[in-house]
Formats: sequence, structure tokens, C-alpha cells
Amino acid sequence: MKALEGITKTAAGLGQAAMLINSIKSAISTLGDESATAGEKLTAVFMAISMGLPSAIGLYNNFASVINGVLNNLAAEGALSESATQKLMANGIAA
Repeated sequence: MKALEGITKTAAGLGQAAMLINSIKSAISTLGDESATAGEKLTAVFMAISMGLPSAIGLYNNFASVINGVLNNLAAEGALSESATQKLMANGIAA
């Protein structure tokens, strides 16, 4: 993985984390609002799930890709022990 690609994926992951946190905070705020109707509260929960779940999945995928790239680079450079490199190779992470 090239450094620029890793930086881009990390930035995208941070953006997705912010989106996830914001949707959860919004739902909690609406649920705590005593003047909000049951329909508004239900809508807030569904919106938090519909926006938060894709963000969480994207966040996981981006950070997993970055971590795999870093581990691959370390294994290729010989920075990891042979047993660690073999374990990564057995799990399909390092080439």
C-alpha cells in the first residue's frame, strides 16, 4: 500500500467515524427531548441506524485495509519476526 493511499483511507475512516458519532449523538438528543413525539423519536432512531451502520461498515473496511497494508509492508521489509510473518501469510494478509 502506498503512503498516499493509506493517508486517504485513514482520512476517509475518520470522516466516517465522525458521521457515526454525529448520528448517534443526534438520536440520543432526540430520545432525551421530552417535547419530541414518539414518531419523531422513532424517526431519529431509524435515521441513526440507516446513517450509522454504513458509516461503521465503511470505517471498519478502511481501517482494516490500512492495517493490512502496514502489516504487509512490515512483513515485506523483514521488520516482523519470521513466525509473525508466517501467521500473517497463513491468514492471507502478507504476501
